[in-house]
Amino acid sequence: MDKNDFIMELISWLEKNFEQPLSLEIVAKKAGYSKWHLQRTFKQATGYSMGDYIRKRRLTKAAIALRTTSRSISDIAFQYAFNSQQTFTRSFKKQFFVSPAKYRRAKNWNMSGMRLPIRMDELIHMTCPSSDINK
Repeated sequence: MDKNDFIMELISWLEKNFEQPLSLEIVAKKAGYSKWHLQRTFKQATGYSMGDYIRKRRLTKAAIALRTTSRSISDIAFQYAFNSQQTFTRSFKKQFFVSPAKYRRAKNWNMSGMRLPIRMDELIHMTCPSSDINK
């Protein structure tokens, strides 16, 4: 299997599971690789560590929820697997440069901190063995 195909399958699986606990160990077990091999492969193909990618995507989904729902900030934080509102707020400010509350109240929607799902054309072409990610 082409490494790009594997990474795209993995990203697709991650997109469906961002509301679940997603440690490197859990994802590596699901993919059928050691966590070290998976982390190295993911970083080589995407330029992101798996943890950074998961965090940025969760925060992007949370930012959308802040702007499109009236749910509490703590509910949104817990939905996207942050352990506390404080941890969520700290991470959110690091990515979007404002607190979740200010982001929600802003007149204009700031998209600059958003990380959209990685597309195939963003990947470096590589090959790797097959995986069990979609089983």
